[in-house]
Amino acid sequence: LGARRFGFYVFAAFLLAAACPSPATETTKQLAPGVSLFQRIDTNCEAPLIVDVVTVDTRDASVTVKPRLARDEVYTEDALEGRETVSSITARTGALVGVNADFFPFTGDPLGVCVIDGQLISEPAGNRAAVAWRKGGPIIFDTPVFSAKLILAGGITRQIDGINRIRETNQVIAYTDEFGPSTRNKYKGADLILTSDDLPIRVGKVIELTVREVKVDSVNTPIPKGSVVISAGGPAAWFLGENVKAGDTLSVRFDIRSCVGEDWARIEQAVGGGPWLVKDGKEFI
Repeated sequence: LGARRFGFYVFAAFLLAAACPSPATETTKQLAPGVSLFQRIDTNCEAPLIVDVVTVDTRDASVTVKPRLARDEVYTEDALEGRETVSSITARTGALVGVNADFFPFTGDPLGVCVIDGQLISEPAGNRAAVAWRKGGPIIFDTPVFSAKLILAGGITRQIDGINRIRETNQVIAYTDEFGPSTRNKYKGADLILTSDDLPIRVGKVIELTVREVKVDSVNTPIPKGSVVISAGGPAAWFLGENVKAGDTLSVRFDIRSCVGEDWARIEQAVGGGPWLVKDGKEFI
């Protein structure tokens, strides 16, 4: 695939038969300028095999490719907890094509990196691969590495462990209103409610924040619209409770390091995946 041309590959198959006795049926259809669908159907196999490939030419100015959160929030306070079918997302956004991306738990939380219109929604996780692109730039595949820090008024720093996900013990997690109406944490901690004129959170950008309230022994703190909540548990909660007070000015910075030399501060859209399967034309599992 060319540097400015890529495909989403969707395989719906029962791969039980090694070969089919007769040729497959292949069709190609242009869905819109710059967007085409290729389909291969093998019906004479022991189990039918259907392969769909959507090819998108990002050089076409009329084509836009971007991620979209299910329900437009990471979590929702209902039975679906932020999940949504691909067909529903495609229909309500008016998209021509929708393809499922990344993995998630029994909620709508992306397990890997997610960047939408330059805003960091979810941090990279583990050794998971990701696909990303910048405006007018090439599509890249990467294994991004997350690094973030909180800088207190006195210059003391503390690592931030993640963004827009449930906090574990002794972690510091930042929440924006894209997460949902509240933090939904399981354990008590110290929560800082902050406001800023520098939002949204972008990779490589220093965000200055003003502390509006410090809440101790908090579990499910509301996230005001246009605000940030920084939540800490365990010893980290004691650390923030001892070193932060209302009126303080803090700052945060979220960075992502690339394994392919890409500047993630320039990335406009990104979605995570699983293991990197093919690299430079060879298996890479």
